[in-house]
Amino acid sequence: MPYNLEIEFKNLLSKDDFFALTKMFKLTIEDFVLQQNYYYDFDDILEEKQMALRIRVREGEKVVTLKQKAVQSQHAQVEITGDLEVPVGELLKNPSELLPKAIRNHLSMEQVVLPELENIGKVETLRKEIEYQGGSLCLDYNRFNDLDEDYELEYEYNASSINDGETIFDNFLVQNNIPRKPS
Repeated sequence: MPYNLEIEFKNLLSKDDFFALTKMFKLTIEDFVLQQNYYYDFDDILEEKQMALRIRVREGEKVVTLKQKAVQSQHAQVEITGDLEVPVGELLKNPSELLPKAIRNHLSMEQVVLPELENIGKVETLRKEIEYQGGSLCLDYNRFNDLDEDYELEYEYNASSINDGETIFDNFLVQNNIPRKPS
């Protein structure tokens, strides 16, 4: 199913907190997976509609995702995904025909026309996902456009109650003495 309601909570981590969590979960560098995220827009058309278009390359697969802020909460987004079946260069020149059908349909429904796409950013992430209380904790080391870096903890919650997910995430931060620092 290409449509998904994503509920996620994020918190920036200090380098020390990041490595304390890797130690707590007994993780090594081999446990992390590299994913490259490329973000696209054209003249801020998507940004104005509170949308983001991403191509994620992970373990040889290329997936296109359109994210749109959900009405329910600041922590919820609608995601529409599909495999990228053409070279990225072709997609950039002709997104109205080459984006996955579900994304094209959603853009059309939102009256968004993208004559072409331009790369607006790149994030490389070393990520480890850990199942945790009805969701996944994601421990991330991020590099932005090869310039800046940060450490982040993300909790992707699978149930329908946003409040429960936020409580679980906040309790995890408190139990591990991690200060709240929104990402």
